[in-house]
Order: sequence, then C-alpha cells, then structure tokens
Amino acid sequence: MRSVVSVLVCLASAVAAARGEVRVIADAPSYIWYYGCGPTSVGMIVGYWDAHGFDGLIPGSNDWDTNQQAVKDMIASPGHIRDYWPYPDREATPEDPYHADDCVADFMRASRGSLPSGASYENLQYFGMTLYVELRGYPNATGSCMYFGGVWDTLVKQIDAGRPMELYVDSNSDGSADHFVAAIGYDATPGDEKYACYNTYDHQVHWYPFARTASGQPYGIRSGTILDPGVILGDADLDGTVSYLDLGILATNYNQTGRAWADGDFTWNGVVNYKDLGILATNYASTTGGQIQLGQPPPLPEPGTMALLAAGAVLLGLCRQPSHARGRPAARLAGPGHARGTCLAWRACIRLAPWRRP
Repeated sequence: MRSVVSVLVCLASAVAAARGEVRVIADAPSYIWYYGCGPTSVGMIVGYWDAHGFDGLIPGSNDWDTNQQAVKDMIASPGHIRDYWPYPDREATPEDPYHADDCVADFMRASRGSLPSGASYENLQYFGMTLYVELRGYPNATGSCMYFGGVWDTLVKQIDAGRPMELYVDSNSDGSADHFVAAIGYDATPGDEKYACYNTYDHQVHWYPFARTASGQPYGIRSGTILDPGVILGDADLDGTVSYLDLGILATNYNQTGRAWADGDFTWNGVVNYKDLGILATNYASTTGGQIQLGQPPPLPEPGTMALLAAGAVLLGLCRQPSHARGRPAARLAGPGHARGTCLAWRACIRLAPWRRP
C-alpha cells in the first residue's frame, strides 16, 4: 500500500473551488406539497435519483407535469392516505388491516399514530428514502442526519457532487424548525452565504441566508439529512462504474484537502488519501454497490489490483507538481402545512429509540 502511495504522492490537483462560487443542481425536480413536507422533500430527492442511474424508483418519468400521479404515489400512496389521513388513523381490523408500507411517507412514519396529519420526524427522514429505495430493488441506500454545525460543509460537498439534500428549517421565522425543504444549491460568498431550495409550495428556486434557526431568521436551519440511493464507493463521476476515469480523478486530487466525493474523497473527511485509493481499488470495475462503510478503513486490496491502479496512474500522466496550496439530533416534528405559508410548528420534541429502523 505504501509503495503505491509513494507513486502517487507527487500528484497534484486543481486549486479548491474559489470562495464565492455559486452552484445549483439544474435538473433537480420540483414537486408541490403532497401529504407532508417531509415526504414531498424526500420525494424530490428520490425523483432526482430516478433520473440519475436509478430509473426504477418511479414508474415512468420523474416529471411532475407529465407523470404526476406516479410521482404522488411514490410520495404518499393511496394506501397511506386511506390508513393515516386525516388524524387520527383509521382503525384497522383483521378483515381490513393496514396496507403494507409502499411509499416514502410510509417509511418515514409520517402522519402515523399520535402525529398530526402531514407531520414527520426529523431523524426518520432518511428512512423514507432508504427503505423506499430498497423496496424498489436497490438494496445499498444509506442516509444520515446532522445538526446545523455540520450542515454547510456537507451541503457544499453534496452539491459539488451533484447530490441534493434535505434541510429542516423554520418557515415562519419564530426560532423553531417546522418544515422540510429540498436543498439544491449554495452561494459561498464570504459573509453572505446562502442556500437554494425547493420549498414544496411552488416550482421556484428559493434562496435563503445560510443561518441557524433564530427568531426573525427566515428559513433558518436546524439540521440536514443526506440521502444516498447506493452510489458505488469509488465512483467519483457517478457514471455507475468504478473505472480508470475515477482513478484519474482521485490521482489528480491525491493528498489534497478540502475535497469532496467528486474529487475522490470517498470517506467524506475532506482529504483524498490512501484510504480513498483503497476503496477505489477494492471496488475497481464494480457496477454494484461496494460493501465498505463510509468513514471506515478499507481492507487492503489485492496486490495485483493495486499494481494495476498504480500503473494506470502513471500511464495517465497525472504526476505533476502539487499546487500550494457533529451529534445526532433529537427527533422533532415538521407540521402539516396544508397551504402555502401555513406550515405549523409542532413544538413537541419526541425522542425515539435511537436510530432504529422504523
């Protein structure tokens, strides 16, 4: 392993993206509120991945205008609406039991039990996607939730890698989060950072100051959720295969900091190093999800594979002078928001069994 690192140690990278850069994911779909802001926001992310290598997530296209019923059924199915809407849930019987979970709203437990209609838990959002994606035949989906302190760096990395994420925000500026949105961009202007999102009320891209929740702060952020349908570890360019193209990306950024997935940082620690090279080597030529967990040291690749990758890096001619170069949130509720601007803030802070599948 160390010998391979010595071959690559002189590889350089482009200078990190200039501060003040504005990036937006142009082809992220926009959906209008449908039986909950959480299900709708996660539904937009599911819709995005349906058009980016996971086309079995929605029958037909991901377009709201031309395939609206299929999109709505993905967000909240007829069974979900019949069983859990409106509050309280209908009473199931042996002859007429609850339907089997089959939509995003089901898997995040939206509107169920003591939850008001349309409400959903902050720390179960990613289950809405991971379990739905698994149901649709993609078993490698992952997700995680973080408090505000870790959101900006994660947002930038996600958007740079072409991945929308979900934010839990304060829609009425009263200092308490109550609404979920799909974040699709950022503006890194120093001292005036902003995020772009679809807020579930219309099809416009909305820009809000990047700030934590506070009284008088419009759309302040409490937490963020990453949703990954099962991208192959090592697939930097997200083309579905770990190949020499990904090796070239990693080699160009080797030993550099401030990097993201699209630069070859597969452990999300901001650095491209031997761990990322090991992940790429382990999954080289893979077209299905790798088994290494993010943030864990990868097993040592076979010597033959490492030699092949080292030789590939040399042949690519990428050796140049180097350039100079937080905790789990408690479960909270987002209110139903039946109409624009009326997303209610449910103040109860309900703690669940920590990070257990619903």
